[in-house]
Amino acid sequence: MTNKARNTAGKFSAKSETPRKVRSVNLTENCWQWLARIAEEAGMSRNDYLEALAEATANPIMETVQAEIENTEKQPDIKLLPIMETVEADIKLHKQLEASDAIIRNRNQEIAALQSRLAGKDEIIAEAQEQIARLESEIASRPAQNSAPIAIGAELPEIEAADLLNKLKGKRKKSKADLADIEAILEILDK
Repeated sequence: MTNKARNTAGKFSAKSETPRKVRSVNLTENCWQWLARIAEEAGMSRNDYLEALAEATANPIMETVQAEIENTEKQPDIKLLPIMETVEADIKLHKQLEASDAIIRNRNQEIAALQSRLAGKDEIIAEAQEQIARLESEIASRPAQNSAPIAIGAELPEIEAADLLNKLKGKRKKSKADLADIEAILEILDK
């Protein structure tokens, strides 16, 4: 909406087809100078700036507020007007909210990924439980093998410890039992 063109009389050219009337406002000298400075920074006349501010259709006021804030940061001895302090606080709050929203979005993505991984683990656990149940069922349905327990007090055939050790080594080549172990087992069985 910047309009720096002037007509032949040296006045600013009309901004729009809508005619303007001369109005009067009472402002302090400081306010008038401030309005001149921010309007110039926005590249428009005081009238255009006030109209844009009133219509709230343009965004030059926010640009000017940001410029004022940056100017104050460069020159700390300049005091902001109360409204500028409020706007500065609002801008900082808005930036903090944007940062918080980004953090929340990231956390939500992490939670979704963890929930997905957890669901996958639950499926694996369910499959494992099904396999365990199936194997237990198969084991229960098999006929008992010839591994009848030895009745306590039953007569055991006489066998030499060395022969028993040889038979054991024949069936289980990596057995760690030795002759002393076999003799101890036979003693236990004799008692």
